[in-house]
Amino acid sequence: MEEKLSNIQKLSEALAKKYSALKIELETAKDERYLLKNELEAQIKINEHLLNQIKISKLARNIKSEEGDNANQSEIKSKIQEFIKEIDKCVAILNS
Repeated sequence: MEEKLSNIQKLSEALAKKYSALKIELETAKDERYLLKNELEAQIKINEHLLNQIKISKLARNIKSEEGDNANQSEIKSKIQEFIKEIDKCVAILNS
C-alpha cells in the first residue's frame, strides 16, 4: 500500500513539473504570436503605403501624358503632392 502511495506521489510530482513546463511554453508561444501579429500588421501597412504610392505615380504619369489645361493639371499635381506628404507622415509614425 505504501509503495502504491509513493508511486502516485511520484507521478503527481512529474505531472506538476510537466504542467509547469507546458505553461511556460504556452506563455512563450503567446508572446511570440503577439510579436508576429504586430510585425505582420506593420508589414501590411507598409505594403498598403507602397501600393498607394504606385497608384499615385501612375496617376501622375497619366496626368503628365494627357493634354489639358495647365491650371487643372497643376491643381491635381498639388493634390497628389499633399497625399504623398500625408502618406509619408503616416509611414514615419508607423516606423517610430
